[in-house]
Amino acid sequence: MDSVTEAISDVLGAKVNDAFWHHYRTHLGIAREEMPYRLDTLFAELKSAFGIGGETLGRLIVKRLYAKTETPLKYVPGRPFAEYVEALKDILAEDLMQPQQATKRK
Repeated sequence: MDSVTEAISDVLGAKVNDAFWHHYRTHLGIAREEMPYRLDTLFAELKSAFGIGGETLGRLIVKRLYAKTETPLKYVPGRPFAEYVEALKDILAEDLMQPQQATKRK
């Protein structure tokens, strides 16, 4: 959630960020806290609300997530952004299973 909020605020400003989350909650009936479980909806709504700018925001969100976990990002044009997030979850879960090897990914 932090990466989404940061990306929208950095690119479009805090007021737009607040308006987006208000829209997300009132028009879609999805609370902000539910967002991690509704990634397809989130990225679709970014595209719906911001057009081509939604694609830019999606890329920025994914880049921020990967950077925060120090995980290299291999960007593939056209790959759904939710897939990147799911792949990152798998990587992090694998690291938890092998903590001695999870110190830093290269």
